[in-house]
Amino acid sequence: MDYDVIVAGASFAGLAVATNLKGKVLLIDRKSVGSVPISACVTLLPLLEKNNLENSILQVVSEVEFITAYDSINYQTLIPFATFDYKTFCQSFFARYHGDFKKENIIGFDGENLITETNTYRAKIFVDATGWRAKLASFLNNNKNFSQGKLGFGLETVVNYSSKKLSFVYDSQVIKGGYAWIFPIGKKSRIGLGTYNRVVNLLPNLRNFVKSLGFEIGEVHGGFMPYGLRRPTIKNLFLVGDSAGQIIPLTGEGIRQALYFGKFCGKTLQEVLEGKISLEMGLKKYHQFVFRHRNGYLLMESLQKVWTFAPNIFIDLISKVLGRRKPCSFFQRLYFDWMKF
Repeated sequence: MDYDVIVAGASFAGLAVATNLKGKVLLIDRKSVGSVPISACVTLLPLLEKNNLENSILQVVSEVEFITAYDSINYQTLIPFATFDYKTFCQSFFARYHGDFKKENIIGFDGENLITETNTYRAKIFVDATGWRAKLASFLNNNKNFSQGKLGFGLETVVNYSSKKLSFVYDSQVIKGGYAWIFPIGKKSRIGLGTYNRVVNLLPNLRNFVKSLGFEIGEVHGGFMPYGLRRPTIKNLFLVGDSAGQIIPLTGEGIRQALYFGKFCGKTLQEVLEGKISLEMGLKKYHQFVFRHRNGYLLMESLQKVWTFAPNIFIDLISKVLGRRKPCSFFQRLYFDWMKF
């Protein structure tokens, strides 16, 4: 079967690309759209509003709390955040897509043919939005994992705990080389741990942290967090979202970036399909757009190395300084303006 574009991966990044395309397009994923949460699902409220995804909102939050080993620092956000339902978000986005969708497992890719367990699909252009494994890119990389070693890991559960704040915990007694979070979703909260160490057995730490709050751990879900930009293009392949390492180091934010880069990628590919630019120009345009943000990623990665492995007392002091009104407003503006949504 021949297509103009094949997009592999139907989560945030893949949907952002696919919904900006018109033509003979195939979106393929091994799971049903929105069936398996892969994120803590919190982002900026205006991002959901601009994309008409208000129906997925679970709770709007305007206060953030930093909890250190010694104190708790609260500040108001310049832009409200919102926690949301992953399934509703993805299926609402998917409803705007007008191409074909296949629920199949990809087992091979050679740059021209995408092979599943039951079919072979051909296209001139491919998009890898398969997540941290970057499945299509790995096939082109002699079947070697494309992660480049920059992987964090997160694990999360849901408990009956209500709050009006987004809470982040920086305490080496809770988790080394990372942080914990409490994200409210109405009468419940998502509670999780993330680390930039290459240690993925976070279950004992998560169980102890949840217990310290007076709760028992429930079902858990989690995954790897690829941070630091990877190559955004290989031959006729565009990489978007986690596949391209577009999660921001230190903060672990990835949804805004997946939509930001995914939307640009989709619009660029549409220009190619309409004959406004060549495929070579499209690859170059997307590559240059991604790497215009490289310095910011390198800065955040440097801060991550300092922040996540610093002594508790250092974290406490910096949190208090950044929690003051003027520094807090300045750094929020800098961070939010980095990638306009």
